[in-house]
Amino acid sequence: MTRESSVTARYISLVICACGVFGYVPTLLSWSSSNFGGHTKKAVGIAFVISVGQCGSVIGGQIYRQDD
Repeated sequence: MTRESSVTARYISLVICACGVFGYVPTLLSWSSSNFGGHTKKAVGIAFVISVGQCGSVIGGQIYRQDD
C-alpha cells in the first residue's frame, strides 16, 4: 500500500495485520503454561515469555528514534 491509496483500504489492511500479529499471544501463553509443572514454574514461565515479547518495544524505541 502507498500513501496515495484510500484511507479505508489502509485501515482495513491495518486491522487484518493486527489480527495476524496479535492472534498468536493466547496460543503461545497457553502452550508455555501447559509445558511447565507446578504453579510457580508456570507463573515464572509466562512472565518470562511476556518479558521476552516486550523486548521488541524497548529495542524499537532505540532503533526508530524521533529524530530519524
